[in-house]
Amino acid sequence: MVLIESVEVEYTFSVLQVQFSHVGRYYLELHIQNSSVDTPRLMPKVRHSVNNGELSVGHSTRTDIIDQLESDKSHVFMRNLFTFVLPRGFCRNDMSHDVRLVVEAFQISDSRSNQGSRISENVFAIYPRTNEPKINLDVHPSQYMYMYSQSVSLLRTLSSDPMQVHAGRVKFEASLKQHIPRTVPRTPDPPPPRALTPPQPRPAPQPRPVAKPAPIPIPPMGKLRNRRLHQKTRS
Repeated sequence: MVLIESVEVEYTFSVLQVQFSHVGRYYLELHIQNSSVDTPRLMPKVRHSVNNGELSVGHSTRTDIIDQLESDKSHVFMRNLFTFVLPRGFCRNDMSHDVRLVVEAFQISDSRSNQGSRISENVFAIYPRTNEPKINLDVHPSQYMYMYSQSVSLLRTLSSDPMQVHAGRVKFEASLKQHIPRTVPRTPDPPPPRALTPPQPRPAPQPRPVAKPAPIPIPPMGKLRNRRLHQKTRS
């Protein structure tokens, strides 16, 4: 079982698809909020990463900019996977620590600027959760306390009318689990240097012995004379 008050937790929000109702240039901003009075002390300890990159201090980040050229076409951001590491004590099982993610959509009207005006805001409960899926603390530290995907509407509030109008849709996946720091593999120690031995002189090549032919035996003169007389007598 995970004691959420005593561990760092990792909240991941992945923007799978987005579609805006009108042609234009858009981006999303994401912010972590905590209703606790300890927020000024705890918020500077929040870290985040984008697309599984290195963690950096900060509780806010943003996507890249997409161009909605057709109102019925969905888009995928390049910066679309956001991980927030919440410090110990940030999430507590009481009535004064409501942790939320606020996602704001911005539209850029000036082509020379990368800053836009806010057109919608959506709030997602991180901890505690009253909607499904409920949080499950009876898990192994490496398992998710919850994970779900959903599509929600982006609603625009008109300045001249409090009625909200449809501004687009976003499909996302969210999850929460205990944060386990990445382990850097230890570089093995180099082997000790081997002692250099001086090269041994090679022995001089020895000439190969030449085998001498065995001498042919020569019979004695008496035996040779008798052999010739014997041949004459037979003939």
